[in-house]
Amino acid sequence: GYQRRFTLQDAVNALRFGEVSSAAPEWDEASGAWSYRVHGPDLEGDVLTVVVRIYSARSRVWLVTAF
Repeated sequence: GYQRRFTLQDAVNALRFGEVSSAAPEWDEASGAWSYRVHGPDLEGDVLTVVVRIYSARSRVWLVTAF
């Protein structure tokens, strides 16, 4: 499969300037948290999809993956 090279700064840029996917968030039973997809530009302007998990009880956002 295709593996895209990206940095943490690319993911942060996509999260800052991107938009949450119109698809419904996904509930992860194992972690007890919602996952969201955010589509936004990486540092080179290419679209990067970042998947984050929100832990509201701990006020944390966890980067799951990006592609």
